Amino acid sequence: MIETPFAITLSMIRIRKFHSIVILALLVIVPALPCAQPGDESVGTLIEKLGSPDFHQRQSATSALKNRPDAAPALRAVLKSADPETRQRAAQILDYITSKPLRELDAAVKAGRLDRVTEKLADWPAGKQEDVLWETYCAVARDLAARHENRGGEKIKLRLDGGPRQLVVVAKRITEDTKGQFDSAFFLRAGEVDLVYSRRDSEMPAQNCFHHDSCIVARGPVKMIYGHPRAILAGGNVEVHGSLKNTLIVSGGDVTIVGSIGGSLVIARGKIV
Repeated sequence: MIETPFAITLSMIRIRKFHSIVILALLVIVPALPCAQPGDESVGTLIEKLGSPDFHQRQSATSALKNRPDAAPALRAVLKSADPETRQRAAQILDYITSKPLRELDAAVKAGRLDRVTEKLADWPAGKQEDVLWETYCAVARDLAARHENRGGEKIKLRLDGGPRQLVVVAKRITEDTKGQFDSAFFLRAGEVDLVYSRRDSEMPAQNCFHHDSCIVARGPVKMIYGHPRAILAGGNVEVHGSLKNTLIVSGGDVTIVGSIGGSLVIARGKIV
């Protein structure tokens, strides 16, 4: 029995072939480290020290505030401080705090932590650094395909070129009833993706075409009936019915494929059916 928390690393991957599917079983379980606790000093006290005549106090307060995201509102308030040192340091700290999610995502990518990369991408709020997220998604997919090829596997021709990003849809749960356009490919980010178009009343107009050429990332499970996605990163189980070609699937659970599949890369922590 595998207990959470866990980490999946790219550096310890076992590869085996199954017809035209390449299956990578993810084996490494790494206990998560406890989060560091914030310092005892209040945010107000630390901000006052930003303008201290003592250099070491200023440095110490700056370092402490970088680990206090809760200090952001107070730091914004002192951006108009009469003291130039306080203004400058407050601006630097705010920049550090707001860029933290990107640093964490970059660190997860470099460490090969597919579970953390999936969580970060799935939970990312809409409208923030979208181009960076799309480039990261494509880079991770290409890297996995390249690692497979470097280990002697067949070339996987993923339908991801890292070009202009697809239309973004972000929701807690994405279904066939989620409103979307019909003239674009999509970058779906959600806690769960559950696309079963046969559930819709045939007399009701369709709401989206997410099953066609979408790139998906979900913290939990992904289910797609009669679809052909380009790539799926999921923290939970993945079930796809349809024709898959040149597709990447990464799952933190089991993968079930009903239909034809070829030239694709499937990575799963659990079973592949």
